Amino acid sequence: CDEETFEYDSLKFYTVGNAEYVSEYALLLYNAEMQNLIPKIINSKETIIRFYGDPIYSDFVVSNRMKLDLKEFMKTIKALQ
Repeated sequence: CDEETFEYDSLKFYTVGNAEYVSEYALLLYNAEMQNLIPKIINSKETIIRFYGDPIYSDFVVSNRMKLDLKEFMKTIKALQ
């Protein structure tokens, strides 16, 4: 998020696919750490999520639309509490 860096080293990736399509995803716990991180993502000018592999990496830029979705997600969580 902007100039801050956060690291998660315990992500487990899952793969779903067939001969025509492959998708990978990771499940993230919504815990106190995420509660602090999500507002920083929403309010950042730029957020890049970097996925490290061996020996490569891939960068994912969080779009403004995704930030709006996260904002709605946070509103929903707050309403359910």
